[in-house]
Amino acid sequence: MAEFIVNVWNGFDSDEAFEATLPLALHGRRIAALGEANRIRLVFLHGLDRLSLRYRDGLRALGFGIEDASGLAAELEPRLGVLKERWARWGGIRHFGLLRFLVMGRLFGGQSIVTFDADMVLNAPFSALESAVGDELYFLGGSSCFGAIPARSDFFAVLEDHLGRMLADSEAYARDVAGLPSAEALFDPMQLRGTDQGLIFVMHRGKHIDIAPGLTRVRRSGLLAFSNLLGLHNRGVKDASYARIGGVDHIGGQPVMIWHMSNDLCAHLGQFVFLRDWLGEDAVPRFGRLPVSRAHYNLPGGDPELGAMFAAVATVAGRYGLAGRSPFSRERICRVLFEESDFGFILDDRVWHTAGVFRTGSAA
Repeated sequence: MAEFIVNVWNGFDSDEAFEATLPLALHGRRIAALGEANRIRLVFLHGLDRLSLRYRDGLRALGFGIEDASGLAAELEPRLGVLKERWARWGGIRHFGLLRFLVMGRLFGGQSIVTFDADMVLNAPFSALESAVGDELYFLGGSSCFGAIPARSDFFAVLEDHLGRMLADSEAYARDVAGLPSAEALFDPMQLRGTDQGLIFVMHRGKHIDIAPGLTRVRRSGLLAFSNLLGLHNRGVKDASYARIGGVDHIGGQPVMIWHMSNDLCAHLGQFVFLRDWLGEDAVPRFGRLPVSRAHYNLPGGDPELGAMFAAVATVAGRYGLAGRSPFSRERICRVLFEESDFGFILDDRVWHTAGVFRTGSAA
């Protein structure tokens, strides 16, 4: 039986700010609503001591195991060398994305684990996830947001070997292994295709590790798995219905394996939540296709004035410390989608950014 591991690093000064950004208590309630016994172990690489005892006890009451790995993380952090400084401004991931694999290798090496980001929300039983990913090394869509590392895998050893080579002779590693022109490019997450994810991609492309395609197995399991809802059109999904059946979200008749409530996705979904809070769900379709605010997606846009308004709302909420009340906070978005309502008013052809992916009013 696999261990389910979620790594966490916390730099917030209050329980409220932490939960607004990483709604773990909400996820625990969601797992209970699905009728599941919570099997997730939270491994804190940093900042567990910033959370109150009451909040931690609340997580334990929801079935989470909690492990303080901050001492081990601090001991291993020097192995990252210049990467901590180079990746310091890379969103909320920074160097922790790679550090978590060093920590997991020490804590869970020799055990089968399923690990996923703290911003992901379960939609299927733990046993179904275990069965879907099988017993081979697997990363969802090539992303490190969700991975399965079997007990017999040498993944952790290979990763540490590559990290050592990457830092010992960065120019040679960039040129001969990563296929990049220089060490400067190697240390740039945009050119490496991520931080930890970029290094894993280099290892796989060079056949230093063998990542199972996984997609066929997951499809055979009956689950629909994707790392980014915004890119579902690239998966060939067309005219898909949406429904929540027995608490489980289905797209095109298939249960979604897990929801990745990423920063990019929440920047988009927050627009719908704002309109819903302001005018009600029934009014949302009147605004047509809403813009995708992150330009790097290069997706069809909506009304630019709407986009400017949404950006202003997010800025004001952040400036005045209203993250917990902002329609763009992950906790608020998740509360709307998993507790107050569902995805039906969003996964609709009238408002989704690309035409033809979803049916019109399919959840009605």
